[in-house]
Amino acid sequence: LKALLIHTADDVGRPGPDYQYGWGYLNVRAAADLVLAHKASLASPKLIEDTLTNAAKTRTHTFTWDGVTPIRVTLAWTDPA
Repeated sequence: LKALLIHTADDVGRPGPDYQYGWGYLNVRAAADLVLAHKASLASPKLIEDTLTNAAKTRTHTFTWDGVTPIRVTLAWTDPA
């Protein structure tokens, strides 16, 4: 949920996260649209959730890019307690 909300936030202030606005304003509509786009095209996922372990220390994901639109990726994690 954290990554979804960061990824779909509307950037305000300085480009990227900053001390005043953080990641920007929540855009719940954009978040819902992304979830629906993911559900509509499971063969081309919009959301990927994965786990790293001692046995699997790397993950690779492939995607197709049209060469025009910007690529936007959000990586988020939860630190151990």
